[in-house]
Amino acid sequence: MTLRRASLFDMDGTLVRVNTGSLWLAWERERGRVSRLTTLRVLAWLVQYRLGIVDIRSATRAALR
Repeated sequence: MTLRRASLFDMDGTLVRVNTGSLWLAWERERGRVSRLTTLRVLAWLVQYRLGIVDIRSATRAALR
């Protein structure tokens, strides 16, 4: 049997009061799995998202890499 996993992110607060992208970042940082550079990039995306100016296609491509 193959286990399948999925990650769901609630960026706009429809399901969770907090942006889940920031929760994910904190989780990964606590475990030492995210570099400082990646942290800065994610924070930049979160700020851009909050301001309504994020280029979601670019952010998605970068995240998938």
